[in-house]
Amino acid sequence: MQLTITKKQLADLDACSEGVKALANVMGQGDSWTVEWTREKQIELMLTPVGKFIGWAYDEGLIPLWSMNGASLVGASLDGARLDRAKICLCGNGPCVRLRDVLAAAGWVPGADGLLEKVQVTD
Repeated sequence: MQLTITKKQLADLDACSEGVKALANVMGQGDSWTVEWTREKQIELMLTPVGKFIGWAYDEGLIPLWSMNGASLVGASLDGARLDRAKICLCGNGPCVRLRDVLAAAGWVPGADGLLEKVQVTD
C-alpha cells in the first residue's frame, strides 16, 4: 500500500519538531513523503531515528502497523514501546510465553514510575 504523510498533517496533529526533523532527515526534505508501506519498510524505519515516533504515528492514525511476529528487532529502539502483551520465544518454535512472565520470574517488576526494577529475593 502506498502511504503519504504531509507536513500539514503533522502540524495539524501537533507533531513535535524532533519527530518532523527526524522524518525529514530520513525521508528527505519536502512538504510530503510517500512510501510503499510494507512490513520491510516499517522495520527499516524502526531502525532509524524515526523509529521512536512510529507508535505516535500509529496512535494518531497516520500509519497502520504491520505485525512484527517473527521479526528480528536487533538494533531496533524499543524506547517507549508498550510490551505488556509482548511474547517471547525461548524454544525457537514461535511465541511461547509473555515477556512480562519471563521478566517477573527473573525478579524484574514494574516500579512506581513504570520502569522495571530488580526485586531482591530473600530465602
